[in-house]
Amino acid sequence: MGKMVDHPLLNVGHDGNYRFSFDFLASYLRALHIADAISNMGVAPSSSIWPFLREEANGKGFILEHLESLLEPEAVDSVGGLVASVPLKYRESQSFLLHVVLDLIRTDANIVTGVERTERLFTAVFGADFTVAKKVTGLYLTGPFDALDLSGVIFSGCRFEDVTLRNCRADRNTKFERCAFVGEFEFQPESCKREGWSLVTMVDCDIAFPASLIWDGVIESDFASRAELVKDAVRLGLSKFWCNGRLKTSLWRADWAKGLLGRSGYCKPLLEAMLKSGLVQEVTISGVPEGGLAFRRESLFDLQKFMDNQQMIGKVLETYNTMLGDS
Repeated sequence: MGKMVDHPLLNVGHDGNYRFSFDFLASYLRALHIADAISNMGVAPSSSIWPFLREEANGKGFILEHLESLLEPEAVDSVGGLVASVPLKYRESQSFLLHVVLDLIRTDANIVTGVERTERLFTAVFGADFTVAKKVTGLYLTGPFDALDLSGVIFSGCRFEDVTLRNCRADRNTKFERCAFVGEFEFQPESCKREGWSLVTMVDCDIAFPASLIWDGVIESDFASRAELVKDAVRLGLSKFWCNGRLKTSLWRADWAKGLLGRSGYCKPLLEAMLKSGLVQEVTISGVPEGGLAFRRESLFDLQKFMDNQQMIGKVLETYNTMLGDS
């Protein structure tokens, strides 16, 4: 019986007795309801499935896994066709449907290349119109999207929120028109940035912090003012020393390059500017060979002003001016 402790359908109580675990049932029954709606009943604007799809928009939950076994590969067009039916208040559901379509496409042995995968995905959503114009309009996307070749694709009026592109390609004909980028935007692996992304065109797009810092290190065209980008970088760096409204006095040197800051082009120059202005200092930490960084307490008021209302004074302003002068 001891070997059954790790069985996914069993758990052990405090009394040592084994019991069935039904935690998986909620997501499975929801997936069953969604699959039934897609396959048989159709989905009305008032359908009860939209809230479920919105909750799973990033494609990382168990419902997507269950749907892989509940839907036939031939359901690609049925699922893709639902995207246009998503009520505005549940717009995030579009993203989940895209993840479902991509999962179904991956089971098709006849679709091998990124170009084929991309064309199948967007023709399922937009029909033959995509084949002609290669235009993607009005979609909401969040979560990871893998192995797509977006060369020549035009995105218009789309919203990208906390999106990760894994092994995706682009070229000089890839264009984003009137799109919004919110939250993080990540390329995986880092070498993915070289797959034509520096050549893409941005037209009247709204690229908010922190996605702005990633795009700044990727594309060749200017989409935001240097002053705005430097201020965003300073904000990201200072947040390393600010946790839940309180000063975090020090951190390991290696932690500085972790996360979004490490993936941006501002990691090294920002640290150099903060050290030069005296905003932070290098310190020795026992047991940590590379040492650490400590925020100078005399600049705590400067930090508070910036984190509370983005007002730059003192050493924070000095750091900003140093960055702006060096960029």
